[in-house]
Amino acid sequence: MHNKDLVTGTTLSLPVYVDGALFSAGDGHVGRGDGEEMLDFLVQEKHRDRDTAYILAGDAVDLRITQLVDGKKGVHALLPKAILLR
Repeated sequence: MHNKDLVTGTTLSLPVYVDGALFSAGDGHVGRGDGEEMLDFLVQEKHRDRDTAYILAGDAVDLRITQLVDGKKGVHALLPKAILLR
């Protein structure tokens, strides 16, 4: 679960609706943020090395769900242009 909006003081509810079921939080990387699927763009189009791209994507990219209709899914990854100018 990569969600940089989960910060100190946030309440996250993960209900389990099966009697006797167990719950595992798995591999949470809350601090890494959004945008790992932007790595190829940063490496191929913006000529960043993979390590730098990974840091940028994890820290600075915001994702927006833009479509969930008729089996189609749309997600947009947003990265402020000012970050690419550095």
